[in-house]
Amino acid sequence: VALLVSSAYLMLTVLSQQHARRVTLTSLEKQNISTDNVLIAPAPFSLLWRVVVMDGDVYYEGFYSLLDKSHDIKLTSYDSYRNLIDAQIDHWPVARLDWFTGGMISASRSDGKLIINDLRMGVEANYVFRFLVGQWSGTAFEGLESVQMPLQLNNERVGRIVRRTWDEHVNVDP
Repeated sequence: VALLVSSAYLMLTVLSQQHARRVTLTSLEKQNISTDNVLIAPAPFSLLWRVVVMDGDVYYEGFYSLLDKSHDIKLTSYDSYRNLIDAQIDHWPVARLDWFTGGMISASRSDGKLIINDLRMGVEANYVFRFLVGQWSGTAFEGLESVQMPLQLNNERVGRIVRRTWDEHVNVDP
């Protein structure tokens, strides 16, 4: 019985993702956004799907619920600061993260430190995998061995994302 239930759940998840992918690609085409590098990942129970799209120097994040009446996904754009990544691409931790994530990364420069975010896990401003990979001393960059940064979870936003599952009008932006 357990095997039957788990197999049925997996099949429903695959079908749900295929539907979410069709809706996502149609929505991206309507908005003239590239479909070359798209990630569609489930939230728990596979009703809500997170969409991340890389498009040059920006990336988009949006959510689609199988309960949505509309098939137009609201996407919010963010600067990936690809220039910071490209300037340090010869530094092994940066190159490795770029390769490993298939380019699904963003960068930030904070207090003279270069931090790389893996956009595949988490949500904007609350990524599970964030790595300190270097720092600037004046204008000189010093590459460091990558160090994972602690997760900065916003509980209020998590609550909004959960509510987004059944209410497509909930604003989940940071």
